[in-house]
Amino acid sequence: MREVVDLSRAEVDTITSWSTPPGWKAGEAHPGQGRFLIKAGQRAGIPVQLQLTNAERNAGGLNTNRRWNLDKTVLHGPVG
Repeated sequence: MREVVDLSRAEVDTITSWSTPPGWKAGEAHPGQGRFLIKAGQRAGIPVQLQLTNAERNAGGLNTNRRWNLDKTVLHGPVG
């Protein structure tokens, strides 16, 4: 990451904390899901967390695997 953009130690620690959960529980979102850091030049990054609307959650939220699951159903029959 540092080869692309300069990050402070605090910014690296913040991003690392999003990618290293204390443990995994089925059905729970990853701690980094919907989080990103806005960087403008050499200024300190601004941590942001995306909040989905009810309509987005009802439509499957951040399930980026949904399309792949639909393709498996079409090609190989129902999954599961």
